[in-house]
Amino acid sequence: MSVMEQLILSEMRSKNKLMLFTYLASTILGLVGVLALKQNFWLTFAYIFQIVFYPIAYILLNRFKKESVFPYLIVTCMNVFNISIVILNGGEISSALSVFFFAIFSAVQFKGRIFGIGYSFGIVTLILIRLYPNKDFTSAAQTINTFLIVYIFIGVLLGVIIYMSKVQFKKLQEYINRTEADSKAKEEQKNHLERELLIIVESIGKINEKIKYSLDSQDEIKIAINEVSAGSQVQSEQITKISENAYNNLMAIQAMNDITAALLKDSEKSSTLAGEGQTKANQLMGEMDNLQKVITHLKENFTTLTQKIEETNHFAKNIQQITEQTNLLALNASIEAARAGEAGKGFSVVANEIRNLADLTKDITIKITENLNEVNQSNESAQVNMQISIDTLSENVDSTKEVTATFSELDHMLESLNQQFLKFDGYSKEVMRNSENVETSTTEFAAIIEEATASLQQINASIESITADNHSISSYIQDTAKSADNIKNSY
Repeated sequence: MSVMEQLILSEMRSKNKLMLFTYLASTILGLVGVLALKQNFWLTFAYIFQIVFYPIAYILLNRFKKESVFPYLIVTCMNVFNISIVILNGGEISSALSVFFFAIFSAVQFKGRIFGIGYSFGIVTLILIRLYPNKDFTSAAQTINTFLIVYIFIGVLLGVIIYMSKVQFKKLQEYINRTEADSKAKEEQKNHLERELLIIVESIGKINEKIKYSLDSQDEIKIAINEVSAGSQVQSEQITKISENAYNNLMAIQAMNDITAALLKDSEKSSTLAGEGQTKANQLMGEMDNLQKVITHLKENFTTLTQKIEETNHFAKNIQQITEQTNLLALNASIEAARAGEAGKGFSVVANEIRNLADLTKDITIKITENLNEVNQSNESAQVNMQISIDTLSENVDSTKEVTATFSELDHMLESLNQQFLKFDGYSKEVMRNSENVETSTTEFAAIIEEATASLQQINASIESITADNHSISSYIQDTAKSADNIKNSY
């Protein structure tokens, strides 16, 4: 039910109550007058019936929500009662005066239909009084004519008042409707504002959750970058160590190259001496003493050669140890590169190259060791043969031929040894070039690792700044959410 309908219903109930109590008061006064004049029983009964009937009708109509019927009922019944009195007792001045009261009474609701019914009954009553006056009402015709004229003026006046009241009521109704429409619009605006604020609060809550999640992620990234930075520093230190080891390896290989060159010269010299010995053995069979001296000198050379070969074996063992250490460092570097992830791919490639170079150096070292073993075996065999040649030379000059054959065999062996030394020299130079490349690559990679570490530190500083800004944004959003909640609660 709208506000206007509630207002109309409340006004109707108030006016119905006013009409009831007003008419009851007038009826009670009429009953008192009837009892005072001691008129007939039926007239007294009619007054008592009205006093009982109208309150009962009022109560029943209110209970059944038929309040609008009550004004029609009471206006009709009271005029019918008045007309009945006129018909039964004849027209009197009191009946004529009551017509004016009933006309004003029917205008209480300010409804044209109710007033029209009551006013029409009043005209009928005046006409009946004019036609059927009481015998005591001698001047009925002139009085009723005057009453009719006054009644018409009163009817016009009440009609104008009712019309004006109706116009005013329409304006009031329009005003109330506008007020109600404005109230509904404001209510809709309030509801819309509440919905929008609810959406804003929910959105701010979601944004706050996202920012909290982002802050947690940035904290995790910060921790991860710190760990990566620490790992990069460790890697840089390990690369520095690898670079130092590679440099030491390079120096050792250079020393080995020097020794190999010396051995190569000794081998060439030994080969020359063996050729000369064989020539002298063929040409100077009689110069055995000189040959013996030459063989003795050659034995000393072989002794020196044996020492050099032993030193070379020692160097080969050192190279093998360096190779194993390089291989181990390359394996550690590969593990650190795998831990570094995307940033360690380049270093992983360098580590693989270092490991491959270490494997190659190991293979070459094994071959060198095998060759040195063969040379050592050949050298021992040559020494044995040399001793036999000396003994044979002391015992029998005829053994010179055997010595010559032995020198021939020795010449071939020295030539083979010379070829092996040449190959070893080539391998040694190749290992040296690879070591230089490893040393250069390791140095460059160490510089890259240092740059990456510096970049990670800069990224860490930037993330710390972003994290601080996000904390500030989160604080602002929380303040905004609180303000939105306060605005919502204020409505």
